Amino acid sequence: MGKNTKRSKSYYINNAKRRKNNELISNMKGFLCTTSTREKECVKEAYNILNEFAKKLYGSKNFSPNNEEKNCDSTIVVDTKIVDEDEESEEDIETALKSEVAALKCQNSSSSEQRLFQQVFVRVNNCIFISANISDPVELSISIMDSIIDSKMTITKHLVKLLPVQKTCRAFSDDIIKTTKELVLERFPKHKLRFYIA
Repeated sequence: MGKNTKRSKSYYINNAKRRKNNELISNMKGFLCTTSTREKECVKEAYNILNEFAKKLYGSKNFSPNNEEKNCDSTIVVDTKIVDEDEESEEDIETALKSEVAALKCQNSSSSEQRLFQQVFVRVNNCIFISANISDPVELSISIMDSIIDSKMTITKHLVKLLPVQKTCRAFSDDIIKTTKELVLERFPKHKLRFYIA
């Protein structure tokens, strides 16, 4: 583009739409990763470590203990009517196409849900948030730390910190208080004790 040319408005709108799909929002679980310089290598290392230990804890890497399997029926029930052979063949083609479209939609939705870990766009340099589709990210991070302590070897080169995040919220005092109350009620029993050590 030349010096005096101006980009169209649709260029900026399309870029904004692209980023909204993968932004950090409230009520997300995951891991906050930090790196010194190379973010791409850090993301690769984090994916490798998280997938490896999730496979050890939960079985296969596509298994998510938080999600239930969705039954996708590729067959569609159509009322049976007595019609000519030509109309039957047209209806058969229509039902076959409808069932194929339903099966493809089911495959697309299930493939996006099968990812255990997905990088989320954060507007901070050298900080990466990886959303996790597991029930408790703390359990996974503890197993990673235990294996590092047992082996006494470094696993990563670019990944500096891997912190589990149980729930995200907006930076308003009301939201922080509400989220903290929810987490405290989940973690601590309802017995009235004098103090807790966390």
